[in-house]
Amino acid sequence: MSSVDKNGMSIDKDDMIDIFGGPVEKNNKTETEKEKPVSVNMVSGPEDTEIKSLSDLNPDMIEKKDAVPFKIQNQDGIVEIFVLVNEITNILKTELKKFINEKLIDNMLLKSLEKTALKSYILKNTNWNTEGGLRTDGTIDIERVLKNSVVYKDNIKNIEEELEISLFNLNMIRFNSIKAGLDKEKYKEFLINFIQKKNVMEQGYKKQVVDFINDKILNKIIKGSE
Repeated sequence: MSSVDKNGMSIDKDDMIDIFGGPVEKNNKTETEKEKPVSVNMVSGPEDTEIKSLSDLNPDMIEKKDAVPFKIQNQDGIVEIFVLVNEITNILKTELKKFINEKLIDNMLLKSLEKTALKSYILKNTNWNTEGGLRTDGTIDIERVLKNSVVYKDNIKNIEEELEISLFNLNMIRFNSIKAGLDKEKYKEFLINFIQKKNVMEQGYKKQVVDFINDKILNKIIKGSE
């Protein structure tokens, strides 16, 4: 059965598995791979859920966020949304490494961004940094997002709608790909750990941003994938 996103993009199961770039490795590691296990702390708590920012932005761009009334559609709101999105991607990758080869995870994250960007102006070329280097880990270049968002400066309603649709589509592809690549029990374990760490990490963000990401995007996707 195919899944259809908000833009009508059809995504079938074969496509979602192929987006990993090869067969998903689950408990079938070679002896060489077994010699290099990924260490993951299973204890949940603030002390082990510190997430490093993946943004390459000049810190000044973030420190200005209280200079004017905060709105999601403003530059400061867009910056905070995508810093949060990139941190969520980092948590997702960390939890997936318990089950899937890291190269396959990076490939899935990058391909899902490329696929979404084909139909999203605000995500156009955001898989490349401003120096022209490919962001192979699937994180989003925020400076490119800001440049793309200029076209919406006179239409606040459109930019919020574009953000919602683009980020919904991106994360839907990712979560459906993960569900297709893991068995039911492993997906459930992944989801529990992902949500726990996300909930701790997002406490450092403005409520408007957290509510936007959770209510309009992640909660809908996760509820539909359980």
